[in-house]
Amino acid sequence: MLRYTKWAIWLYIILLFFEGALRKWAFPGWSQPLLIVRDPVLLLIYGLALMSGIVPRSRFMIFLAALALASLC
Repeated sequence: MLRYTKWAIWLYIILLFFEGALRKWAFPGWSQPLLIVRDPVLLLIYGLALMSGIVPRSRFMIFLAALALASLC
């Protein structure tokens, strides 16, 4: 699980650096879909980190998760 988390973090960093260039020069017609391509990768990182035990499960983290779910609604 930890290995997949590291790969997902590297993918996010690469997307962070090259997303603007992809949107502007490589795929200008896909500007809007490429704008949100990093969000699912970030959610994957959060999920993998929780499953592998990297993020501690404390009351504060549970409160933040509940707050995030409430703000999603």
